[in-house]
Amino acid sequence: MPEAKMIHPIGGIAMVPRRVKSVPGKEALREIVPGNSVRICICGEDFWVEVTETKDQLIIGTVDAILLMMAEHGLAKGDLVQFHHDAVFQIFVPEEKK
Repeated sequence: MPEAKMIHPIGGIAMVPRRVKSVPGKEALREIVPGNSVRICICGEDFWVEVTETKDQLIIGTVDAILLMMAEHGLAKGDLVQFHHDAVFQIFVPEEKK
């Protein structure tokens, strides 16, 4: 398996788009499991990541979007990434996982 790129939100704080009114709480973040998708925002671009593994407060997954700001953050669809829970601002749980 390739090495996951570590994503660090700017200034160590997750960048949440202004249109988002609330973010998941600590309990919801602890319940993230492989097969879920999470939405994060890096360098002003928000996108979905399909979760493949979780380790304590780290999430590892695959970028599941065509990205427009590749020059700024160096990520592309299909890249394996890892990031802390605090980068997550939305969680999607597929129907079969509920």
